[in-house]
Amino acid sequence: NYNSVNGTTATINVAKATPTITWATPSSIVAGTLLSGTQLNASANAIYNSVNTPVAGTFTYTPVSGTQVTLAGTSTLSTNFTPTDSANYNSVNGTTVVLTTVPGPISQIELAASPTSLDITSASTLTVTGKDQYGNVVTNNSTTPVILSVDNGALATTRLTLTSGVKTTTLSRSSAGASIVNAFTVLSGSLASAEATVTFTDGSHN
Repeated sequence: NYNSVNGTTATINVAKATPTITWATPSSIVAGTLLSGTQLNASANAIYNSVNTPVAGTFTYTPVSGTQVTLAGTSTLSTNFTPTDSANYNSVNGTTVVLTTVPGPISQIELAASPTSLDITSASTLTVTGKDQYGNVVTNNSTTPVILSVDNGALATTRLTLTSGVKTTTLSRSSAGASIVNAFTVLSGSLASAEATVTFTDGSHN
């Protein structure tokens, strides 16, 4: 009742596979670290014959390997993947991870007074800040002692310990005049210092 039919063809379109990019969040680094394969280590895989198989190709990272990270805080690393076998695999762009950078050790101190000019009935706030060599406030340090000397110790000498990289105290005096405040500490075996001048006036004599 039926004839054979030979030579019939059909076209099958096989879509390219899109690799899965795996990139674990890197461990935190210290300011000044150069980016390397320790942080830039994404991989590409795809399912082939029911097996999760690595996909050969090239990762392009931003920032590139060798970039020095000096700013403490969080930053975004990104990568684009280009497969070697572009006939069978799609490129994957815009994969990101967040990198956390912590400050390095304290290498400098800063001293600020606010206000720097005031009446003797008020007090000035002195703020000592510890920073690393890149200018980051060393928030992960709480044990660096700092000596504050006012007018070479003529008025007062206060010992402070930086907490989260910053410590404050107040300065007052009972007579008009300028007070020179010096902050001293020892960092890596060397003396570090900073200075501020606070001028007091006596409004009751105006």
